[in-house]
Amino acid sequence: MYFICFYSPVYYNEFKSALREKYIASGFVNISVDDPNVQFNRNDATEYVTFKIREGNRAIVRSIRVTGVEPTDRNEVYKILEIDEGKAFNPILFKDNISQIRNYFKQAGFYFIKISNRNEKNFVQYDEENTFVDITIEIETGAKII
Repeated sequence: MYFICFYSPVYYNEFKSALREKYIASGFVNISVDDPNVQFNRNDATEYVTFKIREGNRAIVRSIRVTGVEPTDRNEVYKILEIDEGKAFNPILFKDNISQIRNYFKQAGFYFIKISNRNEKNFVQYDEENTFVDITIEIETGAKII
């Protein structure tokens, strides 16, 4: 009897990464995914793959603050952010939103826009148990170029 084993470490590692990303996008920032447990049944040529997942706490956005811009621009920033207080924090989406905020200001003529606290602790601050996130976005638009 011949059998073919479909075990592919590369595929399982990619799948493991995809699982992690999905959980992180759902707010489980401390997700842990173990390497797969693969069992092959020679009798019926089936393969069973099990991933052990430890979600940890889900991080919920407690507060969002935007500083350094006029109220109308602040409202636009809040519209760009696809993250809401009381909802699960998606750091992957948040990173994309920060790029969109920078593009919004560049399109308005503020080519030297920067998020001044991007590398600071208060930019995205988790509580001790990683259950809540406080976000502060400090924007420095620089001079408008016409």
